[in-house]
Amino acid sequence: PKQPMAAAGMPPPEDDVRHVPLLTASTRRRWRADDRPDRPAELNSAVLSVVQMVNTMLGSGILSFPYAFSQTGLVLGLALLVFFETATYLTNLMNLETGVAVGMATGDMSEIVETATRSTTWRRYLDLAVAVEAFGSLLSYNNAMGNLGASVLKPTRPPDAGLNTYPGVIVICTLMLSPFCFLRAFGEVAPVSVASYALIATTTLCIAGAGLNAGRAIPWAPQSFVGSVAVIGNFVFATSNQYACHEMYASMRATDRPGVTRVILVTSVIGGCTLGTMALGGLAAIGERRISANVLDGLPEGALRTTLSLFTIVHFMCYIPNDFIIMRLFGCRFFDVNPLQIPTARYVVLTGILIAVPAAAMAAIPRDDVVGVFELVIALTGTIPIVFAVMLTPSMAFKRGVLDKQASSSSSSSSSRDPEAPPGGPTTNPVHRVDAPQPAVSGEAAADKAATNGAPADADKPPGAASATAATTASLAPFLRRHPWITYATIVVSVFIMVVATVVTVYQFAVDCLDKSCSEFGNRRRRF
Repeated sequence: PKQPMAAAGMPPPEDDVRHVPLLTASTRRRWRADDRPDRPAELNSAVLSVVQMVNTMLGSGILSFPYAFSQTGLVLGLALLVFFETATYLTNLMNLETGVAVGMATGDMSEIVETATRSTTWRRYLDLAVAVEAFGSLLSYNNAMGNLGASVLKPTRPPDAGLNTYPGVIVICTLMLSPFCFLRAFGEVAPVSVASYALIATTTLCIAGAGLNAGRAIPWAPQSFVGSVAVIGNFVFATSNQYACHEMYASMRATDRPGVTRVILVTSVIGGCTLGTMALGGLAAIGERRISANVLDGLPEGALRTTLSLFTIVHFMCYIPNDFIIMRLFGCRFFDVNPLQIPTARYVVLTGILIAVPAAAMAAIPRDDVVGVFELVIALTGTIPIVFAVMLTPSMAFKRGVLDKQASSSSSSSSSRDPEAPPGGPTTNPVHRVDAPQPAVSGEAAADKAATNGAPADADKPPGAASATAATTASLAPFLRRHPWITYATIVVSVFIMVVATVVTVYQFAVDCLDKSCSEFGNRRRRF
């Protein structure tokens, strides 16, 4: 129920997060089964959480990393890789720190951002951005599976039997992976992520070995300014996993949660090393002149390319449920629906439709334009929605939910010690006090919030709901509170990437399509 309106002439309280849902109350009730839990079960160890978060980074973006390094050169490429892996580490800490500060340590990202920013609009932009980014990722995975599978099955054509063609491979792979997509929670696919990472890590090591054997030169300097800026999206796309941070944390066993900062650090280190190995190994194996947006396309025909293509196809089949669950989560949250609580019949129909749409979309693209479309999807999904979701939103939520309140508390404390300060001024910090009132939140985080405040969970908590885990009020990253410039620098960089890199990427794609064909975008060698 909505809270009473503020008195006439008085502004609404700071913690007021009232909003008008996109769906009516009766519709929302039909999409919620109260006997289902509203948050994931605590399943995974710290080690399993590391593997799943590393694997979240390494979707199709890793295949385009050698191409990205061919544009930036060795020095700038390594600098960008270190920068964005560091940004991933810091913004993941901001995510968790904001959750602790607003009393929802195990809440989902949507409700934490809404509470911290006190803005439903910002939360809906976040939901839309992550859903669009994940949808773009699914497009690229289907693209890569179809392209690689069609190449592997090329000796079987003619005749075209349907299943041995680009669209046929996409359809078969989608049918095989679809059972995992019906799992509801991100943490439930962690065992599948182990297999996915093992396959892509093996592929990376094999390509690195081929690079050591070939020993081709790796460019030191960028090819051009435009080319370097255009592939920034590839770096963001390949190093991001922030949208899964809260789901990973909620799915961790309570006994492993104190080590979550180490989990995030190790994730960035392992992910960065894997991406760097693929980039340098791919360039050394194929060469700057022959590299394309999909590194496997540049390998010579033979047993190695066929084997690695099969490994990569199975990697995508194990990986797609990971991003699919994220897409479904944030897409449903945009409409104020929790996918964990959708009744079974509606859930099955919705999931089936969402599985079919990206597969059908990519199967319809002409094979001649596959490489260019693959590169454009990665570049744009790594530029606009992903930067907004994984860099700008965590830093803005941290600023509003932690830094602003911290500054306000410090100012209030100074005023309370000033003998000339007016009486009755605020003297406490609602962010740090365990017993202070917290912003109003949805019922899905009520138990977690109650545990944070030291109070019992609501008596009317739906039966079968996930047990609340008491959230610590200790800071997970105190250095972020002491050095606010890190947050402001992240905001500035995010805006720069979203504006400049997007303009350059679209310009480069348009020029290639007009001059030659859209397939040239992934193999561009023009110097500016």
